Amino acid sequence: MAEIDTSELSKSAQSLSLSTSSCNTLESRNDSSAVSSPLYGSLTCQYSALPKAVVPLLEKASLYCRVRAFDESHLAFESIDASIRHHPVVAYEEFLTYWAQWRLAESAQVLEDALTWDQKSNEHTRTYGLHSLLRIALAKAEVFTKGDFTKARDSMREVKNWLRDVSVDQYTDLQVACIVHYYFLIFVTNHVTDNFDTQSFRQIPFAPRGENELNLTQLRCAVQGQGRLRDARLILGIENGFLSGENVKCEAWTSLIKVCRHVDNKEPVWAVESTARSMLAQSLRRAGDYAAAERETQLALEVAKQAPVPAERNKSHLTIRLDQAKAMTFPNSEASFRFWTEFSEEEMVKADSSISSNTLAKAAEAALEILQADASIDNKAVFWEWQRRYESLLQSLGDVYFLYMSKFFTGQTALTLFDESGASIRMHDGFHAQYPDFGLWSLLVAGKRSLYYIYIRLGQQDQVIKIFSEISEIIRRQEAFWNESDSELYAPLDPTAGSSGTSKHDASLFADNMRKEWWSDWVDISYVGSARDLRDFPVALGPQLAKGADPYMSTLLQWLRLAEMQSELTTDELSCIIGTSDSMEVADKVEVDATLQQLTPSTLKLILYGTDSEPTAAARWESIFSVLEDWLLRRAKYDETKRHVLLETLQVERLDSLISTCDASNILQAAEKILGLIPGLCEEARRFLEKRTVNWRNTVCIAKKMILAQQKPENWWNEQSSGFKEILDMYNVSLRESRERGNLTDEAATLFYIAQHYHRGALLLRPAAFDAFTKHLDASETVFSKSRESWKVLKGWAKVEKLLSAVQELLRLMIAPLLASVVYQLPDEDMRARTMWGTIQLAKSNGLAWLMRTNTSARSKRVEDSGRLDVDFEELPTLTSDEFKPISEDAGGNVCYVDWYSM
Repeated sequence: MAEIDTSELSKSAQSLSLSTSSCNTLESRNDSSAVSSPLYGSLTCQYSALPKAVVPLLEKASLYCRVRAFDESHLAFESIDASIRHHPVVAYEEFLTYWAQWRLAESAQVLEDALTWDQKSNEHTRTYGLHSLLRIALAKAEVFTKGDFTKARDSMREVKNWLRDVSVDQYTDLQVACIVHYYFLIFVTNHVTDNFDTQSFRQIPFAPRGENELNLTQLRCAVQGQGRLRDARLILGIENGFLSGENVKCEAWTSLIKVCRHVDNKEPVWAVESTARSMLAQSLRRAGDYAAAERETQLALEVAKQAPVPAERNKSHLTIRLDQAKAMTFPNSEASFRFWTEFSEEEMVKADSSISSNTLAKAAEAALEILQADASIDNKAVFWEWQRRYESLLQSLGDVYFLYMSKFFTGQTALTLFDESGASIRMHDGFHAQYPDFGLWSLLVAGKRSLYYIYIRLGQQDQVIKIFSEISEIIRRQEAFWNESDSELYAPLDPTAGSSGTSKHDASLFADNMRKEWWSDWVDISYVGSARDLRDFPVALGPQLAKGADPYMSTLLQWLRLAEMQSELTTDELSCIIGTSDSMEVADKVEVDATLQQLTPSTLKLILYGTDSEPTAAARWESIFSVLEDWLLRRAKYDETKRHVLLETLQVERLDSLISTCDASNILQAAEKILGLIPGLCEEARRFLEKRTVNWRNTVCIAKKMILAQQKPENWWNEQSSGFKEILDMYNVSLRESRERGNLTDEAATLFYIAQHYHRGALLLRPAAFDAFTKHLDASETVFSKSRESWKVLKGWAKVEKLLSAVQELLRLMIAPLLASVVYQLPDEDMRARTMWGTIQLAKSNGLAWLMRTNTSARSKRVEDSGRLDVDFEELPTLTSDEFKPISEDAGGNVCYVDWYSM
């Protein structure tokens, strides 16, 4: 790269760091008759650089883009004089229009043309501030159209250097657009490479208030406080992915909605409010507040109607409908397939390539579920038909990234369902023949690993060696790509040096179901979910979360194989992990490699944990975990959060393997080990795992009580004893944490455990114990009921599905029997009879789901989770709808629900 002129950089930064007041001045300089109100463009601060006649056309194009009337938007762009058509401000808006349609190849071409035009024109001085934006937008597009991250890396460094000292209250709309693209690429980077320094790149925007609040949050609050709704919504769309907890997200979206009522007419209030309400509905839905979510969805649809365009051209409702559809539950895969195929065939949907790609993906996904349940020739043909339609659309849009993901997925499907190794190899080789420069490391490694295992199975040793070498080379290139010191930051490039730059629509792409980047390696090579949903695509970057069993074991197995290849673990350490205590230990590297290649996730799990009847001995597990802990905490090269979460999960699996033994000492040791691990993990891992500390602490309490009962069987239950109080104090800590976090499930469970702690004293009718027992048991039942309140608004199958799940909660089912055991001891016969009758009614109500014969639902769920039914699965006879008709009307006459919930 050419040497950077620091004096030129200083002048550039000064000219680009316009204050908000400067932007307002620029807007006011435009003829009020030439600029419609409100303003819809993304770079209104740059309008002064355009001929006055261009601004109304640009505003018209932006408005129609917002309502998804893309034909009208493109007509407006075509009306702009050719001499100014490629001006960076105009080109950027046209890029956004193509991006909203997911027409990626055309979006990239628009930016390339603009950069070329600007190099040839004499506009460099005036448009200098736009070059970083154009470059990072183009870089983002090329990640998808070429599978190349080179420009993205360079542009991220450039933007980081440019904005590192710009205060959040000084950001212009141009800088806001840059920072949103920048964080978009951070998400992408964490799914295509394993050695990206996320924290280093998250140092901007510069936020002087410290670490108590996200930098993006401070930036959004600053522009929101200035009444800049467009910019605030754009930032919040990305910020949403970094916020912890749906309640926090709801507060953020609600704050933006409130500001919508107090801004001037320069801001497109209806567009911002409609999007914000739709996003708020999604967070409310994920938080379980279905009534509020439905209200917000309807409000979003109503507000969207305020767009100042003819009603027939306002298609903004499509994205809201799509969000609603994604949240729907279906009674079976056939119903899901019918819905999505019908949705995809709507004319309005077929005309919108972004919405169309979503519906085609969902239809193919439903077709796959049908195929997995019944691998008939007809079902196979239907699946491949919809899968090819989806891939054909991706190819026409220039979406090489998701095309690769789809090819990888379909190859895995062919291999898993039909054992078609040849088809999988052809799909892989065919893609790389067509796109030889595709170079996103994690995706390439995932594909190469799949081929590696196929060739091992086929016994083609020459291909095994070749693929192994290719994997090693990909890893080497990845390390070389990022090994430059981050202090070598790039200044904004000279605009004449070449075109080396996402969108007001980024929020709608990222905000739905954002997953933290460390989830991207939780993959199962045998059951890879489809990476299809473009609006949810942060979830889809990299192989999806596994749908099959034991994704953690699959991840561990893949990492162990790579650790052996790269000598991260010694032969002795690997031998310790994958050897067995009652047979030979793996002794040399050849045997280690052979054993690793033969292992499956399920056999690895068996080696590590043993069986329910004979779990791994404590001494052997300690040896295994000591190696895993040292490796995953200190030596492994994967993302830190991924490693730390996996380590904790492996210890949780150890605890689970011991539960059936009722060995209190080992259970206590395993649960305390989990609690001891969490404080030493990285911040992001702690933030995720601390939500589960209540569960592990309660497990410690139960184990301690079991040990105490064994040691002092005659009086352990005395509420005045030190042992009893110690356990009670720990329960109270869990109760306090549950309430602080608003976790009703943990709160109800902890109240139940406290009641259970007093149970023995209550059986003896000790007054204090009896009062505490009934008080906490009643509170537990109340909290369980409270957690179901939001389900009252649900209808049909969605309502039934939630209720069936609720009435089968194990702890809740135990409330009535536990209460009955104490009621039976009451000396007053009349009181005992009355109380017992009420207890029996409670038990009947809580257990009514078993009378509803939910085994059909349970059967499909088990098949989905594990791919088979347990040998002891019992299919109960299903009662007819007529027999339950009096209480099943709201469920469509097919399944009844529990009236006790006052639904």
